Amino acid sequence: MDLILKPSGGANIVLRPQGRATYYPPAEVDPVEVEIWRRELDADGKFTGDAVSLGRFPSVGRIEIENTPDTDRNIRYYAISYAADGTPDVSSLEDAVQVTLLVKRETAAPNIGQVGDATADSVTVGVSGYTRFARKRRVKIAESLDGGGALVDPIVAVSDAGGGQLGDYVEIARASTFTPAFAYLDGDPAAAGFTKTGTAPAEAGAGGWRINSAGTDAATYYTLDSFPADAFDEGFTLELDPPAVAATDAAGPAQCVALRVEDGARAYELAFDADEVKLNGGGAHAHGDMKVRLVVAAGGLTADLWIGDTLVEDNTAGAATTGEGLSFGDLAMADDADAVWKRIAYALTPVPTKLSRTIYVTVAHSSGGAYGAESDVLELTFASEGETQNGSTGDFDPTPRFKVDYEELV
Repeated sequence: MDLILKPSGGANIVLRPQGRATYYPPAEVDPVEVEIWRRELDADGKFTGDAVSLGRFPSVGRIEIENTPDTDRNIRYYAISYAADGTPDVSSLEDAVQVTLLVKRETAAPNIGQVGDATADSVTVGVSGYTRFARKRRVKIAESLDGGGALVDPIVAVSDAGGGQLGDYVEIARASTFTPAFAYLDGDPAAAGFTKTGTAPAEAGAGGWRINSAGTDAATYYTLDSFPADAFDEGFTLELDPPAVAATDAAGPAQCVALRVEDGARAYELAFDADEVKLNGGGAHAHGDMKVRLVVAAGGLTADLWIGDTLVEDNTAGAATTGEGLSFGDLAMADDADAVWKRIAYALTPVPTKLSRTIYVTVAHSSGGAYGAESDVLELTFASEGETQNGSTGDFDPTPRFKVDYEELV
C-alpha cells in the first residue's frame, strides 16, 4: 500500500489500518428468579381488581396454576426477572413480559326464539345452544336496525349465573325495569351522602326535604359527595318525582328549583315550577306530578326526556360543562323558591320508560372471559295497548338443552 501525504490546508488527517471501536461487554446478567403476577379481566376485556403476585420462582423450571373451568376469567400474566442482587429487569408491570390466557368456552352463537304469544306488556324468549360453562348472559334490545341488519343503540342487560346455571328463558317487559345504582327517597339529604351549600333554611316537610330560599337572593343546594367518574360513558338514567313548589320568584321553570347532573363534558339540567319542567332551558312540559325520567345516551351527547310513559323530548343535546356530579335545590343567585324535594334516583345505563311495539333482540354468553358470538337477530312485536292489534307469536322450545348420542354411552 502506498501512502501519499500532502498538505491538508490546515486539516490534519490520520490514517490507521484496522481501526475498531472500543469494545464494551453488555450490561446484562442472567436472572436467578422470576416473579409471576396475575390480573383478571372481565367479560368486556377490562381489568377487574388489582394485580396479585403468585410469588417468586427459579428462573429455570415450571409452575402449575390451578384451573377452575366453571368460574375462570381471562387472565393477564406478568413476569419480572430478578438478578442475584435483587435488581428487577423492569420498574413496573406495564413494562414486564406479558401474556394473556383466554378462557373462552362459550364460542358458538346461541339459538333464540319466541315462546308463546306476546302481550302488550311482555314477551318470552327461549334460549338454547349453550353449555354449563356459561356464567353470564348478555341480552341486547334495540328498536331499529341499520342498513346491514345490526342493532342500533341497543339497551344491554346482563344476568349472572352466580353459583348455578343460566335459565332457558328471558322475559322482556315492555315497561323497562329501572334498577337504580343510587336512590334518595326522603329525609335529610346529608344522611344519603349529600353536602349542603348555602344558608337557606332546610328541613323535613310534606314527604320530602324542604329548601326555602325565599328572600335570600342566594343559592342553596345539595351536592352528592360520591358520584361515579365518566358517568355517561355507558349511558345514564335519572328518575325523580317533581318537587312540590309552594312559591317561586321566577315566571315558569327556573334554576331556583332545579336538578343538574354532569360528567365533566356534558350537563343536563331539569328546572321546575309547580306545574312544568324544562330540560336545559328548552320548552316547558306539564308534568302533572308524574315521574320525570331523563335518559342519557351512551357517551353523553344527547338525552331523552320522559314524563310518565310519554316521550316529550328526543335527542336533546347536552350542555358543555367542566363540572362533574349531581346537585339539586336553588341553583340560582337571584331567583328564590320554596320547594319540597322528594325521590331522586339514577342508574348507570340508559333505561327508557317504555319500549316500542317492535323490538330486535340478540343474546350472547360468556364463560367468564369475553362474550362469544351473538345469536341471530330476533324480531318481536308487543300487542297494542288495549289488545286492538295482536303481537307476534312463536313456538320455540329451548329444551332439551343438552343432548348426548346413544353411541357415546355404550
